[in-house]
This record gives sequence, structure tokens and C-alpha cells, in this order.
Amino acid sequence: MNIEHREQSACASFKPSSDGDGLEWIRHQALTQGSEEDYPVRVAQLDIRIKELSRGLDLVEQLNAGTPVVNVLDKGGKFDLTNFKGIIDLSKPVLMGHSFGGATTLVGLSKEPRFKAGALLDPWLFGLRETISQLPEEIDKPLLTINMEDFVTKEKSLAQLKAFLSSRSEVERVMCTIRGTVHYNQTDVPFATSRRMKPLGGSVSETGEHVSRQLNIAVLRLFLHRQLGLKEPRDCHDIVREYETLVEKIQWFDDRIV
Repeated sequence: MNIEHREQSACASFKPSSDGDGLEWIRHQALTQGSEEDYPVRVAQLDIRIKELSRGLDLVEQLNAGTPVVNVLDKGGKFDLTNFKGIIDLSKPVLMGHSFGGATTLVGLSKEPRFKAGALLDPWLFGLRETISQLPEEIDKPLLTINMEDFVTKEKSLAQLKAFLSSRSEVERVMCTIRGTVHYNQTDVPFATSRRMKPLGGSVSETGEHVSRQLNIAVLRLFLHRQLGLKEPRDCHDIVREYETLVEKIQWFDDRIV
């Protein structure tokens, strides 16, 4: 399930119009990252996002149950949503988010009991400034954090994130930083921009985008397979071992904080 947020942080989104005959566009609201005057807006956006997460999970449960769901992208009904009936495994939903989505993931794990584990991808914690100190003890679920070196250093968020490692010792907490990486290394941006455009978009990194992608996917797969009770993929261990010098293991699988 991929949530398309409708609190004006997305580039653009839409919803059915009030009369039901068309679409109402929700346009992007430009904000300055870390701006004090925008802080209340970010808090409000987080509140909307948590409601969207719960509603999204409700919709997936309805699809699995065969309950009719309105598909705004398929008014002609060409795609039969009942094809999803009984084939979705909802026993262990995992919540994952990048940047502001990382903050959303933390709050979602604390508010929505149906999510069983979470993964933070280079989380941006600005919207949690006044509440993050309460979350380490509130979240009683396994948690993975993969930091990109440039962003976690600029945001000075490592100390806040480490608080989650020393809490709830009964559940697994894994955290690492991939050296030589930037915030966009966990997105498609480095692959979608030309060499000339990368400096303008902030996607130039010392560690190449292909290696960064391999490491991000390998660590994420190792975590997910463990949480879902699946056999750990050998190729992921091999990738982490091959690029071991690039991975700062702050707290590794079944290890103590280093």
C-alpha cells in the first residue's frame, strides 16, 4: 500500500469533487524546511497523515474481505477489485517512510496497533520536535532506521534516533548509516536526473547511487524477512559484506549499541 498524502505536501493530488462528477485537485503547499513559522503546519500535516494511514489499512482490509470499494481511477469498472479477495496477508503489516514519512512512521507505529514493525528511511524529525521524547517508550514494535550520512549529520538527529535503541529491549531495534550518501539516495531522483542536473538537485553523492540502492535494499530486506518469519536472503548478507566499509552499524541485528 502506497499512501498518496492529501495534506498538500505531495506535488499534486486529487479527490472526487463534492458533486461526484469530477475531480478536485489538491495542490502543493510550498513550505521552507525547518522554518519556525511552518512548524504548526507540519504538526497538522502529521495528524492528517496518521488518519490516512489508518484509512488506507481499512481499505486494504475491505479489499481482502471482498467488500465493494470505490475506485476513482476506474470509473468504468474495468478492473475488478474483488480479485484481491482473500489473497492479501494482513497478519504483519509493516509501516515504512522516507524523510517526513519517517516521522509519519514513528507516530503511526505509536497510534495504529495494526502495524507490527516499522522502517525509517533517513527520517526528518522536525514535525516531532515537541513529542519525540515520548515515542521511544510508546513504540513497542521492531524498528529499523537507515540514515544517509549527509542528511543525518546536517539535521543533527542521530542523538534523538539513538533514544529508540535503548528503549524497549524486548523488541529488535536496528540502525545504520550508509557513508557517503545524501538524502535523495533513497529516492529515484539520482536515477532520473542527468549528470549536469544532479548538482542542482542535491543528488550528488560520494557513494554511487547504484551501490547506495543495493545497500538500502539489502538491509531493508534482511529486516523485513526477520520480522515476517522468512528465511534471510543470502544475497543481502553478501552485499552488506561486500560494502561493509560503507555501513556504520550503530546497532546491528542482535548486537548491542556500538
